[in-house]
Amino acid sequence: MEFSYTITADEFNAGQVLYHKMKRGKRRFADVAVGIAIAVFFMAVALSEPRLSWAPILLSAMALQYLYAALVNLFPILYVRTKYKQANLHGKTYKAVVNEEGMDITGDVCGWHIRWPGVQLKAENDKVFMFLAANTLFIFGKQYLDESQQQEMRKLSELN
Repeated sequence: MEFSYTITADEFNAGQVLYHKMKRGKRRFADVAVGIAIAVFFMAVALSEPRLSWAPILLSAMALQYLYAALVNLFPILYVRTKYKQANLHGKTYKAVVNEEGMDITGDVCGWHIRWPGVQLKAENDKVFMFLAANTLFIFGKQYLDESQQQEMRKLSELN
């Protein structure tokens, strides 16, 4: 199967959020609870300080940082949607060849040859197929694949 594709901002966001959910799993909810508990503790200690000094200011700043990290962990789209421009993907076209052996992806500057056993994470949602291999996240928008190609992608990647 061969197709060309670009990665839109929506597909980038969908792929990154899917990766985050697959990688962290249910553990992310425990991490959120711990982060909020630490933030509340730091804020309580900062507010209990009778006089204003550097310690309560620093503790408050740390509490806000833990709270932000917890929220981003719970809602990764808050962080991910700001990173598309930095990823420098806008307007870039890639060509993918997917077969029984793996994937060959070529872009304007570089290419990847990935065999299926080297893919560490495989997932899909309503917008994208997402694969993690060789420390690289590969996102294929479903808009570039017809239904038979999507079924073939599931079969080849063993997503069924």
